Amino acid sequence: MLRNIFVAGLFLIGIRYSLKGAFYTLLFYLWIAYFRPDYWIYSDWVTRLNLSFLVGAAVVVSTILSGERFRFGFAQLLMVLFLIHSLISALNCPALPAFSPWPSWTDFARKVTVGLLLVVFVTTEERLRMVFVLICVSLAFEGAKQGWAQLVLNPGGVNSNPSPFLGDNNGVAVGMLMLVPILTALAATSKWRLEKYFCYFLVVGVLYRAISTYSRGGFLAMIGLGLHYLLRTKRKLRAILAVGLIAESFLLLCSSRRGLRG
Repeated sequence: MLRNIFVAGLFLIGIRYSLKGAFYTLLFYLWIAYFRPDYWIYSDWVTRLNLSFLVGAAVVVSTILSGERFRFGFAQLLMVLFLIHSLISALNCPALPAFSPWPSWTDFARKVTVGLLLVVFVTTEERLRMVFVLICVSLAFEGAKQGWAQLVLNPGGVNSNPSPFLGDNNGVAVGMLMLVPILTALAATSKWRLEKYFCYFLVVGVLYRAISTYSRGGFLAMIGLGLHYLLRTKRKLRAILAVGLIAESFLLLCSSRRGLRG
């Protein structure tokens, strides 16, 4: 019941801000796409209302009416050509009618459309930051909650819960680790101390959520992330200490897990 009230409240906030313009309607759609409220609650009223489609249609209509200048470059051209190529492939699918490619193609077309709309509306650093904040918080909300709960209540245990957006343990681990540098950058550029602490709180949660999957994909992603951090940062000593601390914590967790099995 509380989850339904929480999600309904967020929907009302999204509708309220969507009235301000097409860019805010796009943010509302991104929240639905990344937060996946239909999987987060225990009832299907979100699915039955088909709000994702309605908000997506509202984004397209409001964009046309907004009069925003459509910027079309080489990258956008490649996206459109790829979409046309995939459409031709779907129309000539040899498995028709036993196998229908249309659900996958429409999903891909929706992603291409949103990508093109982001190019139209994200024209300032402030808007880019808003998009990053919304995507990170939407994805990290459940992941950070699970990470902190696992760290406090069951340190060293395995969290094998899949994600409707990211997939199995490997997808969850890599997705959570991809959020770490973005959240860290948001914290470093934040103007408010509370926002900075909140971002670092999410970083710890999603980092432990990735570690607790014990997936090989997550392990390789952590190595890549650590090496990139060491190469790019100007504060090498602090970076070495941070990476060493995380690596030592991971090894201790793995050894404690093997001890529990023995």
